This record gives sequence, structure tokens and C-alpha cells, in this order.
Amino acid sequence: MKVDVVWRRRGAAQLAACLVVLAACTATSPGAHAAGPLGPSERPEAYFNGTAYIRLSRPISLKQLVGLSFRTCVGGELFSQRFEGYTLHVTALFEQVVVSWARPSHLHRKVGLAKETLDNRWHWVGLRYNSDPPSLLLEVDKDTQIISNVTWNPELLSPGPLEAGGATLLVGNLFSGCIHEGPQLEFFAANTQQRNALFEHCPLTTDDCIDRKDVLRIQPKDYCYNEPCMRHGTCISRHDRYECHCTARYTGNNCEVDAGDPCEPGPCQNGGRCVEDTRGDYTCDCPPNYHGTYCELEVSLDPQCVAGPCRNNGSCSVPPGAESYVCDCPPGYTGRNCETDIDECAASPSPCLNGGVCQDAVNNFTCDCAGTGYTGARCELNVNECEEERNICGHGVCYDTYGGYKCACQLGYKGERCNNVSACASGPCGAGGACVEESGGAGFRCVCARGYLPPYCAPAPPHPASCQDIVCPPRSHCIPNMMITGVIAKQVMCVCDIGYYGAPGVSPNCSSLEAVCEAGACLNGATCTLAADHFNCSCAPGYKGTAPTAARPLLPCAPYLALFVCLDFCSVA
Repeated sequence: MKVDVVWRRRGAAQLAACLVVLAACTATSPGAHAAGPLGPSERPEAYFNGTAYIRLSRPISLKQLVGLSFRTCVGGELFSQRFEGYTLHVTALFEQVVVSWARPSHLHRKVGLAKETLDNRWHWVGLRYNSDPPSLLLEVDKDTQIISNVTWNPELLSPGPLEAGGATLLVGNLFSGCIHEGPQLEFFAANTQQRNALFEHCPLTTDDCIDRKDVLRIQPKDYCYNEPCMRHGTCISRHDRYECHCTARYTGNNCEVDAGDPCEPGPCQNGGRCVEDTRGDYTCDCPPNYHGTYCELEVSLDPQCVAGPCRNNGSCSVPPGAESYVCDCPPGYTGRNCETDIDECAASPSPCLNGGVCQDAVNNFTCDCAGTGYTGARCELNVNECEEERNICGHGVCYDTYGGYKCACQLGYKGERCNNVSACASGPCGAGGACVEESGGAGFRCVCARGYLPPYCAPAPPHPASCQDIVCPPRSHCIPNMMITGVIAKQVMCVCDIGYYGAPGVSPNCSSLEAVCEAGACLNGATCTLAADHFNCSCAPGYKGTAPTAARPLLPCAPYLALFVCLDFCSVA
């Protein structure tokens, strides 16, 4: 990016004024769109079958956070934007997420971040503008990759026509899987046109990606929802019906028939006592030396069992004709002597989902979901941080993601929770400039690309073709070509008459030597002092240049005259 001008502003009071001016410019500029985040929509999630897409009416800006969450086994294009030959694509591919872009008369460019996302799990992908120093980051979950800065792929910092109001923004084109909306990619019905997209919770199964093919399945109906078994049994929902597994006291298709006291038939043996519970089931309280569901097992008096070799309440017996004892282990234990606690956490895959930590228990396990963004017995339920903590995003809007959240900051703020003041967060330098923060975020400077003008790097007007097409202001005249230090700048412009000073251009402000300092002859905060036949510029830190003399009466070339070889008084150091 050819840098032609640097424009500065410092101080919190000046920042407020700048934001007011920026808001006015945004409201009146052709193709401008609302800068603030919209917030979550009424239908945040959709399924795409490879032929579906959603077109959004509001183009994205790369100066603000833009992103979404997705889940797929196949991948495809997540979102794209195009306008008159300018294109930007973000695509989920095998073992990488790629950002690619193109401009007229330039080669296609792409940058990728190596990460496997085609695993039927939810992933976040976003583009985040970093104002200090100016850069654009690709985010995939918690990994980041710089894809643009002032020296590498700088065109993405000043995308220009790509962000025009008539740009086409698509989500999910050529993508198979589920997408959850995010900042600048909200699915409001009033702002979208769509084809074949199904707005609902993701209908994909939770199976591993084996054949790399997503299968859309209708959620099975829960036939047990209305408790048809009347809480007198266990309801099992089948594919097209339910089944009632009744407790001992009840019978019938819906456990609706009371069969009487389940203890009356005397199910407990060897003097065991039958105890009915509130659901209609019973248990047997066995006398000493007996055990089992019905007290049907006698504790062996064999010398091998008297020593109590079976641990953890295991039952010892010596089968007829056997020479050694055997242990009948309670649930959760195994081993010859029931000495080994079965580790339910050792199962593959882990019983805890979404990164939950499995903690083994006796014949059971628990899941520690801390830090995962999920809750539930198996960490299977997404936590909506935006609802649980209303002000989690400070000066911004919260977007829930699977396993986390993202904050889209309001104008003038930045940070993970939008709590830091930022003069550059609103993108005050427009499409043609890069914003650099100063004074801890209270001030900024705009670095304008070639063809853009200060103070906010607006597009420069076209240069006149000949002196007949230009009317020079007083104390100046037109020249078709201008020679500076042996180089001809082939531009029609006005230059100051002899005895006057001003930057050459379409409309120079030509002043006498006595008024040259008041006219702002010295650039970029330099101090101007008068001498007998010239003036001097004492440059501010970070800038350099020389003062004009009678032999060189012209001021340094204006920032927008990119073809000049500048005398460059107080230009960037």
C-alpha cells in the first residue's frame, strides 16, 4: 500500500468530535451501512444442504468483528462478499480454514489457518480488525492467524469497493452442515433472502464423521413426553410407539392396573423381609448370611470364604466340586476379589462431551464442565452466557456461541468485553485508510492509501485532463506538467504565483510569506517560524523534512499528489 499522508488527532475531546463527524459522514455517504452491531436475531441457526444459501442485505465491514459458528463433516463456503470484481471468501476445508480474496487486475490471494473443523462439532470462525498496530486476524476457535497488516496483504486493511452498499453478501453457499449466526451475519428475516435453508436447531446426528457426509434426520418424536405410564413404570420411546415397563404392583399397557401388594406373594426367600416403595416396586431385606435380589444366595461357610476374600461387599461362594472360591462382585467392581473399581471414564469416546473432565465414581461417573461453556450431566447443554450475565459485553452486544460467546463492540470501544476505549474501533479512517491508535486509545492517526484524501481518507476526486478543465483560485495559475527535482509529474494542477506559497493541487491555498504560517504551511503538527525571505518548519517527532527557500518556493507536495517526488517537508520519518 502506497502511504501518502498521515493525519493525526489527539485527546479524548477530539475523539468525541471525530466520532460525531464520522457518524454524519456514514449517514450521508453512498453505500455506507450501519456501523453498530444488530444483536442476535429471532432465528439464529440454520441447516444448509449444499444447495442452500442466505443473502444478507447489509454488507460486512472488515473494520469490525465479523464471524459465525458452524458444524459439519463436509465443509464448504461459510460466507463471502463480492462487488464488481472485488471478492472475499471464508471457507472451511479439510484440516484448514482459508480466507481468499481478489481484486481487478490482481492475482488471487489466500491465507489459511491449519485446524481440523470437519468433525461434526461446533467451531467459531471470525475476522477481527486490530487497530494497534493495524492488522486483520483470522480466528478459528481460540487459534488466530494474521492475514493482513501494513506490510503484508495491506489491501485488506483498505478494501474499498468490496464494502460498497451494493455488495453481495452470502452465507452458507456450497456448504453442507449447520451455521449459527454471529456479528454482522445475523439472520433477521427482514434483512435476508434465502433458498432451501432450514431455520431450526441443528438436526445433524452426533455421530463421528466416517464417510464425510452429513445426513439430515428428522428429530425422533418423544412418545413418552406426556408420561403415558402414569409414573407407575419406566417409559421407553421407540421409533413409532412407547413401551411401559411397569413396577411390581402395576400392570397393563399403561401400567394403569393396580395388581395389589407386590409383597403378598412372598417374593423374598430365606426369611427375607419384603419392603414396598412409593412407586410400587419392592426390595428384600435379607437376614444374616443371605444375599441376592430375593435373598436366594447363602453366604458360604467354606473356610476359603470365612476369611472374607471378596472386597467391596462382594459375595463369596465355592461352587459344588470346585476347589477355589469365586466372588460375585457388586456393580462397579471387577477382579477375582472385586478389588478393581471399574473406571467408567476409560470408555472411548469419553462419556463427557465438549471437553468436560470425567471423574470416576463407583458404578458411575460425573463430568466437570468448568470452563467448557457447557452444562448438564455429560456437559451436553450449551450455556448461554449472554443471558446468564446481561452486561458481560460492557459497551457492546453479546452473541452466544456453542461453548462460549463473542462481544461485538459499539463505536469507540474494543477488547474481549468491549471495556476499553478505542479511537480506531469505529474505523474512522474509512475504506481507504488504516487507523493507528495513540495516547492509550484516546487519539488516532489515519494512514491514507494512494488516491485517498485526509482527514478521513475519502476517495480523491479525479484529476482534470487539461488546464481548460480547471479554474485556479486567486494567486495561482495552471500548468499541465510540473517538474520537481528532475521528475515530471504528469498531472494538471494549480501552482502558486511567484511570491506566494501553497501546496500545488486542484485548489491550493496560496498565501504571502507573512501569512504562510497561519495558512498551515508546515504539515503534521510542525512548528512554523518566519525569516526574512523564507520560513522554517520544525517537525514533530516521527516526521522529517526541510524548509523552503527562495530558490525552492513551493511547499512540499500535497499528500494526494502521489506522482510527485516530494520536497517532503515534515513527512513521515
